[in-house]
Amino acid sequence: MAYTITSGTIAEKVIAVLGEENTDYLDDMVGLSQLFEDAIWDIATSLPKRMLMREATVDPNGASLLNPDTNAWSTGKSTPYSVNDKLVLMVIRTAANHIMDGGSISTERYIQKPCKEIAYEDSFKSLDASSIFFATDSSPVYWIESISDSANSLQTAPTTTGWAASNAATLANGNSTVQVYLYDRQVVAAEDTTDTGWNVFTSISSVPEESEDIFIKRIALKIAERKLATMATQEEDTELYQLLQGVVATLTQEVKDGLLKLQQEWEAN
Repeated sequence: MAYTITSGTIAEKVIAVLGEENTDYLDDMVGLSQLFEDAIWDIATSLPKRMLMREATVDPNGASLLNPDTNAWSTGKSTPYSVNDKLVLMVIRTAANHIMDGGSISTERYIQKPCKEIAYEDSFKSLDASSIFFATDSSPVYWIESISDSANSLQTAPTTTGWAASNAATLANGNSTVQVYLYDRQVVAAEDTTDTGWNVFTSISSVPEESEDIFIKRIALKIAERKLATMATQEEDTELYQLLQGVVATLTQEVKDGLLKLQQEWEAN
C-alpha cells in the first residue's frame, strides 16, 4: 500500500520545509525524480525493519510460498531470486518433516523458522557440515550475494528446494520453501515535458504514516545540499550561501534526531 500525504503534494511540503512558496525554487534543478527516489530509499533503509513490516509485501504476490518455477529456488545460483531495489525485512523458511508410512505421509509436520541474516563471507561456514555454524532446518540463515555488477540475489542455508502449489498440494517430505517479506524501492515518475513527475506525486509507498516528516525533510535536505554544492562553484550571494548552510545543518540534525527517536521507540516495544 502507499501512504498518501495528508494534504497537497510531496513537492509542496518539501518546498515549505525549505522556507519557499512555490516549485519555481526548483526550476534550475535537473534529475529531481531520481533525487526524490534516492532520498526516500535513504530513509526507508534506515527505519527499523519491524516498523516497515507493518507495510511489507510478501513475495510472490497473492501466494504464501515462493514458486521455484518462477523464482528458481530449485535451480540455485544460475537463476537466483533477485532482490535488486528491494530491502529484505524477514525471511521465513519452512521444511517438511513428515512422519512417513512407507512412501505415504502418515502425519504432516513442518519446521518453520525465521532465517537469520548473515554476511556473505559467513555463508561458507553455514554450508560446511563440519562447522559449528552449519545451518539446519531448525537454524536457517540467509544472505545477499552479488552475482553481477547490477544484480543481487538472496540465498539460504540449508538450500531451499522450492515448491509449486500448482504441482502438489502438500510440500513433499524433505523439501522446503521460503516466504520473503520485502520493502520495494519507490519509483517516482520520470520528468517529462508534460510536467507529471516528481512535482505531482502525493504518496510514498509502503511506509508508516508517522515517518512522513522524516521523508519530507530528507528530500528537502538533498535539494539544499545540491544547491549548496552548486553555489560553492559559482559567484553567489555570500549571505544566501550562509543561510543555506544553516538550512543544511538544521535539516541534517532533524533527520538524525527523527530516525533515532523512531529507532528507540521500536526497540522499546
